[in-house]
Amino acid sequence: MARGMARIFKLMQEKPHYEAQSLARAAKTQLLTPKQAAQFLMVSERTVHRFVRERKLQCVQLSPKVRKFTQAQLDEFIASRSLPLPPKRIDKELTPGLPSPRKGGVKSSGGFERAQALKELRSWR
Repeated sequence: MARGMARIFKLMQEKPHYEAQSLARAAKTQLLTPKQAAQFLMVSERTVHRFVRERKLQCVQLSPKVRKFTQAQLDEFIASRSLPLPPKRIDKELTPGLPSPRKGGVKSSGGFERAQALKELRSWR
């Protein structure tokens, strides 16, 4: 880090002020190519371009054909796509007092037992 800062200070003395500032900014935020962004996200390059077209991923558009990405933009994309952790499962062995659910789910016929429904139908005759 110190070596990089020394290089920037040396360039600031040699070059005009505005170039040195842009070099200092470039040292802080490195721009990644679509290929590098695709490798970082573990997707194809076409998928990265599709995410940009669908406005899911932000980029630095240098020209109509040239796109670059900052690490902050990729981190923001990952954070927006991250899901919360699912609730923790309860193991039956650890909690023996809880009744286990019946296989096939709870069977219900809308509040009526079949036998009672048949009995009532017969009484209508």
